[in-house]
Amino acid sequence: GVQTCALPISDRGQESRLIGGKVTPDELFREGFYSLPGWNDDGPDKEASAQDLLVRLLDRVKAPIEARIAVRTRLAEAGDEASAAWIGDCHRKGTGVPKDLVQARARYERANGDVTALRELGKLCEKGQGGSKDLDRARALYEEAAELGADAYSRKRLAEKFGLTWYAKGPGER
Repeated sequence: GVQTCALPISDRGQESRLIGGKVTPDELFREGFYSLPGWNDDGPDKEASAQDLLVRLLDRVKAPIEARIAVRTRLAEAGDEASAAWIGDCHRKGTGVPKDLVQARARYERANGDVTALRELGKLCEKGQGGSKDLDRARALYEEAAELGADAYSRKRLAEKFGLTWYAKGPGER
């Protein structure tokens, strides 16, 4: 079926017609939200989920951080790895929520497979922040991030901290 998503944003002009209801990606396009990344003149990217489009919309209309956190939290709880990583970043930095490295670490754990989450969780494990220091785990997380997303920070840490110099170059450079 067609995916829909609720729009928990404040009343701002054009967006006000969509508040509180459920809207499909095609309805967003008809309402003029076609300038979002991943959209083209034919409408929304058919690969983009309703959740992806909602997150892009919230960013576009500069929704309050509280609304973004509420949406991303629900998406993370439903298994969206990118949203779990984003919430982890909020807790790590103290953006919109109190800074809490234990919570950041827990959120990054739920984002298993997200390159950013793997890198940031590796940093927390390496430094012993938000939990115990675990260099073996940090190394494994950095390796996974480097392999999945050619993450430059993870490659650098693997080469410098763990002596795995072959990671110093990115994929295709080896």
